[in-house]
Amino acid sequence: FGWTFPKKSSIKSSDLVLTEAIADCEKTISINPEYAFAFYIKGQLKKAAGHPDYCLDLLTAERLGFEVETDLLKECKHH
Repeated sequence: FGWTFPKKSSIKSSDLVLTEAIADCEKTISINPEYAFAFYIKGQLKKAAGHPDYCLDLLTAERLGFEVETDLLKECKHH
C-alpha cells in the first residue's frame, strides 16, 4: 500500500459537488432571502471553491443575524 493521489477526474467531481451545493444555497435563498444560515453555508462553499466573492455571503449572513466566526470576518475585512 502506498500513497495515491487524486486523479484529475476526482478533482473535477469535487468542484462539481461544490458548484451544485452553491446552487442549492442560491435556490434556498431565492425561496427565503432572509435565511442567514443559507448565506453562511454559501459563503463557506464559495471560499472552499476559491470564489473571491465569498465574503459578500458571509457578511450578509452576519447582517441577517447569524453569528459568523471572527476569524472569517477578519479575512473579509482585508478584501
